Amino acid sequence: MGSVADDMRRQTQQHVRRMSVPERFAWAFRLGEEDLQILQASLGLDRGAAIRHIRRQRRQGRQHSGCMEGRGE
Repeated sequence: MGSVADDMRRQTQQHVRRMSVPERFAWAFRLGEEDLQILQASLGLDRGAAIRHIRRQRRQGRQHSGCMEGRGE
């Protein structure tokens, strides 16, 4: 017998499989917007500040790669 989380995951996967590609993109963008709004509300930030916060978190702990020297010039 599966857990409630397993059942929900299975239902979501079935729902997504029935979506067209444009519907999947729209759904993903909508989820991203909802997450951004939740972050804004929880930290009291405006949209731009919330996006900068996410970008800073993504960079945190990353190290510069020497193999990228001279690229993009």
